[in-house]
Amino acid sequence: MEIPAATFNMLLWHFLEEALILVWVTSPVWWAALKTLIRRTALPRPLLFVATSAALAYGVTGAAYALLLVPATVAGTFLAPQMQEAGVPGGGLLTTIKSTVTGAFVLLAASLPISAWWGSRRLAQRWQRLCTGHDGSG
Repeated sequence: MEIPAATFNMLLWHFLEEALILVWVTSPVWWAALKTLIRRTALPRPLLFVATSAALAYGVTGAAYALLLVPATVAGTFLAPQMQEAGVPGGGLLTTIKSTVTGAFVLLAASLPISAWWGSRRLAQRWQRLCTGHDGSG
């Protein structure tokens, strides 16, 4: 049984798309792991470093999502139609804000690998002092 070329191309495209999404979503984990492996000086507690750096990256992205996208979507979806129906000014503005923030979702998605890179870089600089309890930042 032979797979038609169009079906094979579609399956290959979906496989590559899913692989790219998997790499993108797990970037905080593998970026921090690479940071521990490539450094000239070994980091103490490398698994704890990877977990902390990944949690920091996922937390920053989740906070940005919770603070920007959720309120704009709720306001544009539920409040704007009610305000427009009642004739209160501002309903169109909420719809515009919702479409702008929703359109900027690509930038929010790009913040995951960026926060993984930046967070692991900054955390690696202080990791030795954090593990010994002498951060010196306070």
